[in-house]
Amino acid sequence: MLQSVGWIYVCLFVPILMIGILGLLERSLTGNYPMTALAFLFVVTSFHFQRKDHDFLDGLGASPMIYRLLDYLLIFLPLLVGLLMIACSLDVLLVFLILPIIAAIRPPQKSIGDYMPTFPVSFIPLMAFEWRSGFRRYGWGLMLLYILALVGSYQMGVGIGFTILLALLSIGFFDELEEKTLLEVFKPFDRFFQRKIYWQALFFHGLMLPHYILSLVFHGQFWYLLLVAILIAESILLFCLFFKYAHWHPNRRKAYNQVTMGLYIGSLIVPFLAPAGLFYCWVYYKKAKKNLAYYYG
Repeated sequence: MLQSVGWIYVCLFVPILMIGILGLLERSLTGNYPMTALAFLFVVTSFHFQRKDHDFLDGLGASPMIYRLLDYLLIFLPLLVGLLMIACSLDVLLVFLILPIIAAIRPPQKSIGDYMPTFPVSFIPLMAFEWRSGFRRYGWGLMLLYILALVGSYQMGVGIGFTILLALLSIGFFDELEEKTLLEVFKPFDRFFQRKIYWQALFFHGLMLPHYILSLVFHGQFWYLLLVAILIAESILLFCLFFKYAHWHPNRRKAYNQVTMGLYIGSLIVPFLAPAGLFYCWVYYKKAKKNLAYYYG
């Protein structure tokens, strides 16, 4: 599972998840709203409708609802015990009231994604093939995040954080390599990377423009932090692009970049290593040009 998700994503999102859980616990303790229970039930519901073992549970003889309920209680038992220890009784009560209802529902054979139309990608330029590929698979989820970030842009750091987050989420888009026939559409290759960088940057920053504007409107005094976030996001996209074409081959379909991207992002996090990271990016740019010149030079 870790290999399929990618350890870089795990390292990035586990701290964010922990901060989110602590924030929910603080809301539950200081207010009268069971925020932790609502978040918990949302996660369980999402997991419940993604399960693929409903037919197996139906064949066990006993009520499948009992198996599912015990499953959820065992998985989230540490969280429930923690809520009781910090006196979040309202959260625990809400969980025990709603959880049996969720467990009793048998989802349809098809997942929700099977009923949704394919995300339209015609507005994405062909030069941004990676974004077309990514939005075709994850477009609806990304748009939901996009809208939520817009709604929360009045909060400090949301626009800045989402700028970097979208760049990080796009890392996986660059794993997929174009077929030779599709790449040959972009001949001649003497200015290929200039055109590629231009259209990638135009699409990404055009997409993020509303977030940039709202960040400046609500938090204009921190414009320099937004500028740093934009530069970090752009450098991540450039590194992904150069790494991809440095490893492009006519018969290769994937170029996994998890470990290498982890090293590059690590160099951006540690300030005195940033020059080494940028030099690393330049090295892959030269490799990418040399690689395409080998096949089309």
